[in-house]
Amino acid sequence: MGQLCSQRSCNRYSTTYTLCNSHHYCGLLLSEIKPQTPITMLLFIRIFLVLFGLIAAATGFMGTTAKYNPAIMDAMTDNNHRYVAAIWMATSLAFFYVAWNPSETALFRFLMVALFIGGVVRAAALVNYPTTPFLIFLIAIELIPPVLMLWFHTKLLNSGSL
Repeated sequence: MGQLCSQRSCNRYSTTYTLCNSHHYCGLLLSEIKPQTPITMLLFIRIFLVLFGLIAAATGFMGTTAKYNPAIMDAMTDNNHRYVAAIWMATSLAFFYVAWNPSETALFRFLMVALFIGGVVRAAALVNYPTTPFLIFLIAIELIPPVLMLWFHTKLLNSGSL
């Protein structure tokens, strides 16, 4: 006996599936189907949030605890670097919090915009000194993932998955 099948689309997960006999998908019950797109996007967001949090914690700590060398910089510049490093280190808490609670939209968007602006400023500063592969890597990690994360986060919010 042939099965009556039709193509259906799922707005929540932006996917299509084949519906057979009103409750089967290629021999599986519809309740057993778990589309991977939202899970993958959320996993990508969480991995990068934790990665940015670890980077902020480590580099912030290194900046706040660096040994002062008066031959390299004056006291005011050193003090400003330590202050900014402490703020950056404290930002790691926000990255970890949003990784745990991705529905905190305002904080998430603030962090992504801040990272992106940091990447733009870092790229603009390249007119002052020669480019190195490490600087290009830093610029890329501050420009590309935040845009993707913001896009994924918006898709997840619009689909009701957060």
